[in-house]
Amino acid sequence: MGLDVHDVGPFRKFQKGMVVTVEAGISIPQEGFGIRIEDRAAATAEGWRVLPVALPEDLESMESAIREWVSERSRSLAPSHLKTSPGQ
Repeated sequence: MGLDVHDVGPFRKFQKGMVVTVEAGISIPQEGFGIRIEDRAAATAEGWRVLPVALPEDLESMESAIREWVSERSRSLAPSHLKTSPGQ
């Protein structure tokens, strides 16, 4: 969980209410590709609870969400004289 990379001590025991991130990832430099999936987990009296996220986890839904984000982002970066209102 990044203890060797960017977290610094002094370390202490986890306590109820603390939240950590679990950052599983893969990088393929020769392909110019990398992805990191970041989950948040909260310490509870019963153990760990993964907190819900807004991003989808299946490939089709994720691709759709990315296309929507890219479309929204490109509209927001367009010069104001090129912007159109929704439905145009």
